[in-house]
Amino acid sequence: MTKNNGQEATTIERILKELEEKIDEQQFVKYLNEILSAIEQLEKTEAIKIFQKLIDEEKELLRSVAIYWLGELQAKETEEKIINSLRNDESTIVRSTAVQALGKLGSTAAIQALITSLQRDKEEQVRSWAALTLGDFTLERVINVLIQATKQDKEREVKTSARWSLNAIAKKMGYKSYYRLLSDLQAEETKKQKITCRFSEENKLERKANKN
Repeated sequence: MTKNNGQEATTIERILKELEEKIDEQQFVKYLNEILSAIEQLEKTEAIKIFQKLIDEEKELLRSVAIYWLGELQAKETEEKIINSLRNDESTIVRSTAVQALGKLGSTAAIQALITSLQRDKEEQVRSWAALTLGDFTLERVINVLIQATKQDKEREVKTSARWSLNAIAKKMGYKSYYRLLSDLQAEETKKQKITCRFSEENKLERKANKN
């Protein structure tokens, strides 16, 4: 990124000010494209500063746009604020955008925030986005929470998203479907339980022998 930081920053601020007005979907896409064009001419740190200031804006559209671009810019220094938006923002749109941004960041803290969102967010849309976003991570704890969502979430959309992500994870791990993955996980869990029981029995026998 190069060129006239001041001019491009002013362009972004103008576009964001115009976004405060009511616009239709077609105009919104146009504005996002204009922002992208301006960002490409900016130093990354300058672009991040502009959007970071907007996370606490009163208008939900501006908060959402800011969080979206912070995710696209891989702004790890704003991770805590994005997680806070996911936990506490009253807007479903903002929380859904925060889910997607945290998926781009992909840190341990971001993944945990996504898991918590899938388990606890009150809105179906946010939980569904969390389930979809978690499909990018081939981690055992992610797999377990997605399995839980397919069984326990009350909304069909969330269950469908969780299954989609499980299939995506399974394919990344070399399985044809998540059913095969689940079968292996269950077999591994049974094996662990048998080993635990064996150690438990051996410990009991050892304690008994020591008493004698």
